[in-house]
Amino acid sequence: ATSYHSEGHAAKQQQQQPQQTGPAPGEETFEEIHDRTGLTETEILAKKMAFKKGLKPEKKLEEMAPMIKELRAVGWHLLASRDKLAMDAEQWKAHGEEVEAAYTVDKAAWGKKQDEIEAQMKEFKDMLEMAETNTTRLTEDIKAAEVMIAEKSSMLANVQQQLDSTRADLDKANRTVTEKDAKIKEMDDVMRQSQAYSTTLQTYNTSLQNDLKEEKAKRDEAARERDMLQGKAAELGGQVKSLEQQLSYEREQVGKLREERE
Repeated sequence: ATSYHSEGHAAKQQQQQPQQTGPAPGEETFEEIHDRTGLTETEILAKKMAFKKGLKPEKKLEEMAPMIKELRAVGWHLLASRDKLAMDAEQWKAHGEEVEAAYTVDKAAWGKKQDEIEAQMKEFKDMLEMAETNTTRLTEDIKAAEVMIAEKSSMLANVQQQLDSTRADLDKANRTVTEKDAKIKEMDDVMRQSQAYSTTLQTYNTSLQNDLKEEKAKRDEAARERDMLQGKAAELGGQVKSLEQQLSYEREQVGKLREERE
């Protein structure tokens, strides 16, 4: 939900722009809004709006536009009322000083009226300051959460890239092990066939046995590398899942912060 009090913060960030002293040409005044809706200043300030879940920021701004215009109108009305009250106070003070010379009793009545006016002005000022403080705090919380989400997204992408690379290495290792197994089987078949030959082939058999041992050693090395890559892939997969859960949580927190600010 979004309170109209957030307009004070937005206006504060436009300090370098020429100061505006009243509604822009064509803007609806509070009196016109009151005639159209029957709402008072307090009722307009208390209005809240809820957005549909998943609504895009630009749509939110579009839906907020009418309420922002109403808030601006109330703001100008309150400023005008404040100026009028201040002017009235000065007029009452001057009148009181004139009357005080002849009517001392009227001075006490004027003092009471002035206290009421100052109390109203202080109440308006406190309300605006509170709204600006809350809006600033929520904005800072959202910025911090968005930075955290960006960091988590970058970390997730990096780990995902490592996982993809490890899976590619694992596939390559699996193919190597398969190829070595096939070659070992082929050499086993050749060795079994060679044993049927005469003793003159003993030297050849010895060479084949040495080659077989060498290929088995290479196969074992490839299998160890495959096992290592499988472990690394499982570890990276766990990191990816954890980061995805953290990222989902952070995004949910940002959504809550946005809803609270709005």
